[in-house]
Amino acid sequence: YILGDASPNSWDINAPTPLEMRSEGVFVYEGHLFAGSLQATIVSGDWNVPFILPLTNGCKITLSGVENDGFDYLVDHTNMWQVEEAGSYRLTFDLNNWTIKAENADIPDIPEPDKLYMIGSATDGSWNLDRATEFTPVAGVDGGYTWTGYLSKGTFKACTIKDFSAPFYRPSSSECYISESGITAADVVYTTSPDDQWNVMTAGNY
Repeated sequence: YILGDASPNSWDINAPTPLEMRSEGVFVYEGHLFAGSLQATIVSGDWNVPFILPLTNGCKITLSGVENDGFDYLVDHTNMWQVEEAGSYRLTFDLNNWTIKAENADIPDIPEPDKLYMIGSATDGSWNLDRATEFTPVAGVDGGYTWTGYLSKGTFKACTIKDFSAPFYRPSSSECYISESGITAADVVYTTSPDDQWNVMTAGNY
């Protein structure tokens, strides 16, 4: 996982941003990073474990690469990477060789959809795409969609076309919860995998 000012979920240790394992010991994050600090961990929900940290505090990450590709496992969380410029990144952590690689992911902008639907066990239509719940465009707000109604306890994700093989809008981590108190993280990604979904903890009108 990554966390910090530069990551989608900031410093939320209970919902850090997950990486995808591409091969044994090699983990990749592809997505937006803000300008700010960054650390990595292999355990969510626990500050009292060794973190994956740069060898020197303030090691710079830019769209051109990383200042020093080495890292260490440290209990003292003082050292942080510093993302110098916001943008679309591909971060590769090689836990076998203790190295990090940063690249410009050049992820294209997401086109504004003509339609937006949600499906899942929390919705009235469950996982039946023919009964997917359709959002209403928000007048005067480009890319804005709204829906008001009842959600059951369960999960959901959103799609622009009724096709399970197409990318979905989904939370940026697997532990994003919705309740009467609100939502635990507002970040949204548009991807085919991993199959993360919003988790409605309390049934009710939303």
